[in-house]
Formats: sequence, structure tokens, C-alpha cells
Amino acid sequence: MDEAIAGALPRVLIVSHDYAEAGLRRQVEAFARLLDVRFVTPRRAEVLVFPDHLTESDRLTRTYRRLSLFGHQYLMASPSLGMREHRPQVVYATYDPWSAVFWQVAAAAAAFAPRALLVSGVKKNTYRRYPAARGRVKDAIARGGIARADHFIAASEMTARLYRRAHGVAAADISVATRVGVDLDVFRPSDGRVRREPPIVVGYCGRLAEHKGVLDLVDAVAAARASGAGVELELLGAGDLREALAARARASPWLRVRDAVPSDEVAGFMRGLDLYVLPARVLPDHEEHDAHALLQALASGLPAIGTVSGIIPEVLDDPEDVLVRPGDPDALAAAIAALAADPERRERLAARGRRTAEQRYSLERVAARHRAVFDRLLADRAAG
Repeated sequence: MDEAIAGALPRVLIVSHDYAEAGLRRQVEAFARLLDVRFVTPRRAEVLVFPDHLTESDRLTRTYRRLSLFGHQYLMASPSLGMREHRPQVVYATYDPWSAVFWQVAAAAAAFAPRALLVSGVKKNTYRRYPAARGRVKDAIARGGIARADHFIAASEMTARLYRRAHGVAAADISVATRVGVDLDVFRPSDGRVRREPPIVVGYCGRLAEHKGVLDLVDAVAAARASGAGVELELLGAGDLREALAARARASPWLRVRDAVPSDEVAGFMRGLDLYVLPARVLPDHEEHDAHALLQALASGLPAIGTVSGIIPEVLDDPEDVLVRPGDPDALAAAIAALAADPERRERLAARGRRTAEQRYSLERVAARHRAVFDRLLADRAAG
């Protein structure tokens, strides 16, 4: 009988840059309580915003040097990616099936863990189609990668729909689970009551980039102030817009731009806010993937406003939650002004947001959701 079915913890190898932040160690440990797990990460994950990357291997994690190819494509400097030592029953690779590193994982699994199930963790909720030969090559690579995977875990329902619609993945072959939860002990509500008098501090944390809608948020807060709302704005993060935003802040005392900090220190930033906004835009090749900072804000007991982009409506899914059109600073300004003037509603939204984080996005619930998927897949294989 398969040992996972007999009662031992399933042996899982997770290949991912998502767990390369030292601040996400508690999510790694939550997985380790439910799985016999090892993590494989690139030594430096440049896609991350906050400066606390893992640099060395440890008991649960193996880090390998990145071998950069082109664009965002890379491989890791290991033939087996730890599979020869760990002998996994499940290999879980959180990469698009058309990426170079996914194909490296698939080749390593075929050579060093041929009986393991290959699970692809996917969060990209759009699929860019290129013209002519370039598009045909990408589509062929995507079809081949999708055929190699035994199952998919999508980070959102929107991603799951994309894989069913655009890639022909059967509904039974795709599950939905957030990759990274929130540490509810670190991200927790402040002891103070909801602020009733201005200034009401609005905040955003993440990449300072145009597709994140940060400029829309700055314009919206400026418009809300022009309408009489007593609001200020704090931004935390790094990105292409950092210098332009800092220059604007020097001329606008109500705007403050903070440098990126290690992920655990984001909790202190959240506790200084009264309202969180995730203003992500919708582009042909991008909608919001995981909204992790929004989850942290909800866990911190903050009322939130989001745009209808990617996963955001799946998180803010209560009828009273506040959603606005992406790329519409006027609509966002009206929503900010309305909440700034309504402390009772902010208090209700804050309490419900904390419950949402507790019930759906804790570290333990995220790990348990993945364990349930792996258990089902291994049970199905054992049943023949």
C-alpha cells in the first residue's frame, strides 16, 4: 500500500520562488507540519519586492544558483533539484507550464522521481498570444507542458477558468488554493479604535509600478482631498515609479513614500493605516495574481478597497465590500471619500476582513488545502 495512504505524511518536493523570502518561513513550517516536504528555490528571487531573500540551504530548503536565460526565464544549477535525495511522491512546481524552469522540473522528475505525480502550481490569469512563428512555438511549448502535468493547483478561480477555457484542462484536473497565507499573529489588528477624525491614512504596499495602479491611487487621493476629504496617503515598496513618486511627495505633504522593508516589518506599516487600497489595473497580459498584501491588510483589521482585477473580487466577495473599476481615479476617489466619512462602515469592513483572513487565508488553512489536494491525488493513484 502507498505509504501516504497508510498514514505517513506524503513526501512532497515544492519547487518555487514564492517561498524564497525569509519572512515566509512560517508558511514553510506550516507545510512541514502536514507534509514530509522539502523546498527548492533559486538562490536569489529577483521578482520579489522586499529585501529578505533566503541565501543558504537549511533543513527544509535547498537553494540553487540561478542560471539566467532571457527575460524572466531561468534554470537552477542542479540536475536533480533534490529529487534523488528526497524521493518525492509529489513534485509541486509553481511555474507556468511553458516556462523553462517547469520543463527543467519535469525532466528532473522523469529522471530521478519517475513515479512521482507532477503538479503545476499556476497563478497567471492571462495568456499572452504572440503572432506568427513566435506564437506557434509558445503554444506548442504550453501544450507540451500542460500534457506533462498530472494536476494543476490554480491560485485563483480566474486562473482555473483560464486553464479550462484556453488550455482544455478538465475541471477534475485543477484545484484552487492560495499559495501563501498570512501569519495571523504577526498581522493583527491594532489595539486602537477606528479613527473618526482626520487625517484618515490610506495605504498601499507592493510594487510601485504602473500596472499596479499606484498612479491612479495617488490621483484618487488628491481628488478626494480636493473634494474636502481629510485623507493622506502612504506608499511602501520598490519599483520603476519609486523616484517619480518620491519627487511628487516632496511637493505634496499629504503623500509619503517609504522604502521597501523585510516582509515581517510590513505589519507595522499596516498598523499605521486606517484604510487599505489595492488599485491594480487590467492589462492585456496582466490582472492581479495573488493580492497577498491585501490579505495582510485584512488580517491587520483594515477596511479595504479593491479594483475589479484578477483575484481581488474573489477576496473582497461580500456584497458590502468596496470594488471599483480599474483605471478610474474618479471612482476610486469617491470610494475613498465615502469610507473616510463613515467610521461605522470602516469598522464593519475591518471586522469582516479579519474573519475572512482567519477562515480562508491563515498559514494553517493554506497548508491544509494543499495537503487535501495531495492526499486526494495519491489516493486516486492508489485506487488505480
